[in-house]
Amino acid sequence: MKKILVIVVLLFAIMAQNIFAQTTASEWFEKAGEYLTNGDWNNAITAYTQVISRDSSNLDAYWLRGHAHSQVGNYDAAITDFNIVVKGAPDFQSVYMQRGFSYGGKRMYHKAIADYRTGLEKGYDPTGGGWSVANSPNVPSSMWLLGLIHMEIVVNRFLGNSAVVTRNENLLRTLCNDTNVTRAEIETFFRNGIRGLISDIVDEEFRGVTVPADTLIGVKKVIGDFYLSPTQTTYNLLRRERLVLASKKLIIQSHNTILNAELFGLTRNDEGIRDLVNTMNNSKEQLRELTGENFDPVNERTHNYDPDNFMRVLGSLSRELGNKIRAETR
Repeated sequence: MKKILVIVVLLFAIMAQNIFAQTTASEWFEKAGEYLTNGDWNNAITAYTQVISRDSSNLDAYWLRGHAHSQVGNYDAAITDFNIVVKGAPDFQSVYMQRGFSYGGKRMYHKAIADYRTGLEKGYDPTGGGWSVANSPNVPSSMWLLGLIHMEIVVNRFLGNSAVVTRNENLLRTLCNDTNVTRAEIETFFRNGIRGLISDIVDEEFRGVTVPADTLIGVKKVIGDFYLSPTQTTYNLLRRERLVLASKKLIIQSHNTILNAELFGLTRNDEGIRDLVNTMNNSKEQLRELTGENFDPVNERTHNYDPDNFMRVLGSLSRELGNKIRAETR
């Protein structure tokens, strides 16, 4: 009797396996859609995985599976799926917003706002109730979309870009109505979070770059000071920071080139070396005027004071601000 039961169970298992295998990608996709509509996220993930196993080129399956992953907090898996969609359909606006939301779930808010910015620039419209905060499983990530728009208003008001300010004011006003979040709450969230956001962006941009810790602290401070209080004074400190980094970089490069040239028998009386010495001395003088610092390249040879890293940080926060400072400090 037991043998018969075992055989029956095996037969049913084989039949079920055959039915499972014979289900087409389109049938699985339809079933996955039903699960998704009903909020059955885990079964939706399973079903979309079956679609992908049969048709790995189906970007819709990756997109929707990523959405299901994000709903249950599988943010790494969601980001992996969204990356595939971005690669295959780079102009699909919504995928940047969803990937940003997933980065926010990992508390990588600097990556979240970068994706939100891209999504908005590509034409994503978050109004009309499509963007939730109160019912979001990841409130800080959702709030940073509002914080990003507030940041655009703050920076462009200082820069005098009235059209950009008006557009973002209208957008934020609509989103406040849609999400029941007040401007005061957004401004408080922004002020409490902007230094942490800047710190994360700076740390990522300078990762692997040999630079003194106090330089990174200074970079974070001047950028944070501007975003908390955008005045001509704090703006001038941003400009100065770029000039300081550029001067230090040029001093070190000139010094190292001179040392290498001397190893090959050249002296400081040679014309090319004299030019480098003059360049180094002029940069030292500029640095003294900017900071009062007597910068000694002998102890700084391995440091990389690259103003391009600084400018990429500014550009990731505001392209308009980055472009203005770059133009004024060439």
